[in-house]
Amino acid sequence: MPPEQWVTPAKGITLFFNAEDPVDSTLKPRLRGCNADMSNIMTAETDNAAPYTLTDPRLPKLFEAVKPQLVIFDPIQSYIGADIDMHRANQTRPVLAHINALAAQYGFALVIVCHINKMSTQDISERILGSQDIRGAARSALFLGLHPDRPDTKVLFQMKNNLAEWGDPLAFRIDDSGGTAAFVPDPFADITGLTPDRCTGNAGRVKANEKRRTDKSRADELIKGLFKDRNTVTLGELKSIAEENGISWSVFYKVLIEYARYRKVGFSNATPNEDYYEKIS
Repeated sequence: MPPEQWVTPAKGITLFFNAEDPVDSTLKPRLRGCNADMSNIMTAETDNAAPYTLTDPRLPKLFEAVKPQLVIFDPIQSYIGADIDMHRANQTRPVLAHINALAAQYGFALVIVCHINKMSTQDISERILGSQDIRGAARSALFLGLHPDRPDTKVLFQMKNNLAEWGDPLAFRIDDSGGTAAFVPDPFADITGLTPDRCTGNAGRVKANEKRRTDKSRADELIKGLFKDRNTVTLGELKSIAEENGISWSVFYKVLIEYARYRKVGFSNATPNEDYYEKIS
């Protein structure tokens, strides 16, 4: 956007809970590369203290003393607590409600960083490690992935927004040519039509998944047409139709059993009588 439309960001304390990146060798160089005001950024971890959790009784005193405007937990897996099974909604929801209440009480914005699992066949919104309540409790959810055609470019998507207008995807790259890692916009990256699923770093798998979804839709249309005016279709005919349309039998079969049940005729003394599928009424 043109400079006259730029919004001046609010200044305040950012309190960073980070369990994975070293402060001196990673976080500080990145922040300096983005021209951050280092006097406004604090980390909460110490070598001698027990690790924090989202329900830690020390948090209220810390928030009262620091008065942060932004609090970041990265990643949530490190702060959920050892006695909490983050895959169970009935355990996860109270923890999220607790830290959300503290955010409201002390007036800060809360950012929780999550990882995704490796189940490439799932929709990206279902791949957050842990309970889906993590995404459900958030008012805004973002996904950060890799551009499928530009390995040096990352793309940020908005996947959920309950508070404002949806934001457009943003492409950026990390420029470390100056000795520090600066995050700069990438205006040359074509992000038209990109989806989070295409930016997970598994482009080949995503294409295969997209083909399966397309084949499933085609199989659905074919099978509906077959059983529109018929109650039975032979197994041989069904397999031929799947093969002629380039649809694997495994995909075709999964759709088929939603509409018809298998019937085995058996064999006569001479030639086999072909098995068939009967429409479910």
